[in-house]
Amino acid sequence: MFVELPDPLNIPLNEYGLTLTVWFDFFGYFTNIVIIYTAVKNGLGGDSANTGCYDRIALLDLPECVEANCVILEPDHSGGSTLVRTLVKYLQKIKGPLKFNARVVDVNQQKVFYMKEVCFEDVLITKLCEMK
Repeated sequence: MFVELPDPLNIPLNEYGLTLTVWFDFFGYFTNIVIIYTAVKNGLGGDSANTGCYDRIALLDLPECVEANCVILEPDHSGGSTLVRTLVKYLQKIKGPLKFNARVVDVNQQKVFYMKEVCFEDVLITKLCEMK
Protein backbone atom coordinates (compact mmCIF):
# COMPACT_ATOMS: atom_id res chain seq x y z
CA MET A 1 0.00 0.00 0.00
CA PHE A 2 1.31 3.45 -0.91
CA VAL A 3 0.52 6.39 1.35
CA GLU A 4 1.22 10.03 0.57
CA LEU A 5 1.55 12.78 3.16
CA PRO A 6 2.78 16.35 2.74
CA ASP A 7 6.48 16.83 3.41
CA PRO A 8 7.32 18.31 6.83
CA LEU A 9 7.78 22.06 6.85
CA ASN A 10 10.77 23.50 8.74
CA ILE A 11 10.46 27.22 9.46
CA PRO A 12 13.59 28.92 10.81
CA LEU A 13 12.88 31.57 13.45
CA ASN A 14 16.18 33.36 12.85
CA GLU A 15 15.77 36.12 15.43
CA TYR A 16 15.21 33.53 18.20
CA GLY A 17 17.62 30.82 17.03
CA LEU A 18 14.75 28.31 16.84
CA THR A 19 13.16 26.07 14.23
CA LEU A 20 9.41 25.41 14.01
CA THR A 21 8.50 22.10 12.38
CA VAL A 22 4.98 21.20 11.20
CA TRP A 23 4.09 17.75 9.83
CA PHE A 24 1.13 15.45 9.20
CA ASP A 25 0.32 11.86 10.12
CA PHE A 26 -2.68 9.59 9.72
CA PHE A 27 -5.07 9.10 12.62
CA GLY A 28 -6.29 5.91 10.98
CA TYR A 29 -6.97 4.57 7.54
CA PHE A 30 -10.30 5.35 5.92
CA THR A 31 -11.17 8.18 8.28
CA ASN A 32 -11.38 11.90 7.61
CA ILE A 33 -9.17 12.65 10.61
CA VAL A 34 -5.48 13.52 10.42
CA ILE A 35 -2.95 14.55 13.03
CA ILE A 36 -0.93 17.73 12.64
CA TYR A 37 2.17 17.79 14.82
CA THR A 38 4.21 20.86 15.71
CA ALA A 39 7.54 21.10 17.49
CA VAL A 40 9.86 23.98 18.35
CA LYS A 41 13.56 23.14 18.62
CA ASN A 42 16.71 25.08 19.46
CA GLY A 43 18.94 25.76 16.48
CA LEU A 44 18.26 26.59 12.87
CA GLY A 45 17.69 23.89 10.29
CA GLY A 46 16.46 20.31 10.22
CA ASP A 47 18.94 17.92 11.84
CA SER A 48 20.97 20.60 13.62
CA ALA A 49 17.88 21.67 15.55
CA ASN A 50 17.98 18.91 18.13
CA THR A 51 18.78 20.36 21.54
CA GLY A 52 16.17 20.67 24.28
CA CYS A 53 13.47 23.28 23.97
CA TYR A 54 10.69 22.07 26.25
CA ASP A 55 9.53 25.56 27.26
CA ARG A 56 8.33 26.56 23.77
CA ILE A 57 5.32 25.12 21.93
CA ALA A 58 3.52 25.95 18.69
CA LEU A 59 -0.28 26.12 18.60
CA LEU A 60 -2.31 26.22 15.37
CA ASP A 61 -5.11 28.58 14.34
CA LEU A 62 -6.81 26.50 11.66
CA PRO A 63 -9.56 27.63 9.25
CA GLU A 64 -13.12 27.53 10.59
CA CYS A 65 -14.27 25.00 7.97
CA VAL A 66 -12.21 22.25 9.66
CA GLU A 67 -12.75 20.87 13.12
CA ALA A 68 -9.67 20.79 15.31
CA ASN A 69 -9.52 19.42 18.83
CA CYS A 70 -7.62 17.25 21.25
CA VAL A 71 -4.51 19.35 21.54
CA ILE A 72 -2.15 17.11 23.45
CA LEU A 73 1.31 18.00 24.66
CA GLU A 74 3.81 15.16 24.42
CA PRO A 75 7.43 15.43 25.58
CA ASP A 76 9.66 14.15 22.77
CA HIS A 77 12.78 13.15 24.66
CA SER A 78 14.51 11.82 21.55
CA GLY A 79 13.95 15.08 19.68
CA GLY A 80 14.41 17.43 22.61
CA SER A 81 11.12 19.29 22.35
CA THR A 82 7.47 19.22 23.31
CA LEU A 83 5.22 17.95 20.53
CA VAL A 84 1.78 19.44 20.12
CA ARG A 85 -0.65 16.97 18.54
CA THR A 86 -3.86 18.33 17.02
CA LEU A 87 -6.57 16.06 15.61
CA VAL A 88 -8.15 17.65 12.54
CA LYS A 89 -11.40 16.65 10.79
CA TYR A 90 -12.87 17.73 7.45
CA LEU A 91 -9.58 18.77 5.88
CA GLN A 92 -11.11 17.80 2.53
CA LYS A 93 -13.35 20.90 2.75
CA ILE A 94 -10.37 23.10 2.01
CA LYS A 95 -10.07 23.91 -1.67
CA GLY A 96 -6.58 25.03 -2.58
CA PRO A 97 -3.63 25.44 -0.22
CA LEU A 98 -4.05 24.96 3.52
CA LYS A 99 -3.18 28.22 5.29
CA PHE A 100 -3.15 28.74 9.04
CA ASN A 101 -1.31 30.66 11.73
CA ALA A 102 1.20 28.96 13.99
CA ARG A 103 1.64 30.73 17.33
CA VAL A 104 4.87 29.99 19.17
CA VAL A 105 4.27 30.27 22.91
CA ASP A 106 6.70 30.55 25.81
CA VAL A 107 5.18 28.09 28.29
CA ASN A 108 6.80 29.69 31.36
CA GLN A 109 5.58 33.21 30.57
CA GLN A 110 2.33 31.99 28.95
CA LYS A 111 2.93 34.49 26.18
CA VAL A 112 2.91 34.33 22.37
CA PHE A 113 6.27 35.62 21.18
CA TYR A 114 6.09 34.70 17.49
CA MET A 115 3.31 34.18 14.94
CA LYS A 116 3.75 32.95 11.39
CA GLU A 117 1.32 32.13 8.59
CA VAL A 118 2.01 28.60 7.41
CA CYS A 119 0.99 27.40 3.95
CA PHE A 120 0.93 23.84 2.66
CA GLU A 121 0.42 24.05 -1.10
CA ASP A 122 -0.61 20.41 -1.50
CA VAL A 123 -2.44 18.61 1.27
CA LEU A 124 -3.29 15.39 -0.53
CA ILE A 125 -3.24 12.88 2.30
CA THR A 126 -5.77 10.33 1.14
CA LYS A 127 -3.90 8.83 -1.80
CA LEU A 128 -3.90 5.10 -1.26
CA CYS A 129 -3.03 2.59 -3.98
CA GLU A 130 -2.28 -1.06 -4.02
CA MET A 131 1.27 -2.03 -5.00
CA LYS A 132 1.55 -5.01 -7.34
